[in-house]
Amino acid sequence: MKMNCLIAAFALALSAGASAAQDAVVSRPALTASGAKALAGACFAWAKEARPDRDIAVAVVDAGGALMYYERTDGATAQTGAYALGKAETARQTGSLSGADMDRLTKNPPDLQVLTFNRLGLQGGAAIRAADKTLLGAIGVSGMASAEDELCGKTAIEKVVGSTS
Repeated sequence: MKMNCLIAAFALALSAGASAAQDAVVSRPALTASGAKALAGACFAWAKEARPDRDIAVAVVDAGGALMYYERTDGATAQTGAYALGKAETARQTGSLSGADMDRLTKNPPDLQVLTFNRLGLQGGAAIRAADKTLLGAIGVSGMASAEDELCGKTAIEKVVGSTS
């Protein structure tokens, strides 16, 4: 009888520990490498149709800011790529569009292009969110007019993920 009670107490302790461990781990949506590549592909397809005369770069970062995918057309410069990455990082940091800071920046001309904390206040970056609004990452596009860069990114998100932030 004592042994049965001891075994039952041990089993109860193990199940309580397992429950506590499960509570310490959460499951949430995440951007995959194939998802990042699909976003860039959708953006390149849109740009090829809308502005075949322009060379662009596309950068996709995950929710933590790690670069998941980068691609540029043959004629796009390294600076175009840097802008795409800056726009993606800004959209990730703000959780919205990279151009959202533009109004504030126009009031302070020295900060017009580059903000502190590696933020770039130009249109062309868009946050990527799951259906439950969890931030998955961001896409940044550069090489066209800024408004076109933004539309390219938002269109790619709508096509691949199904919604924009």
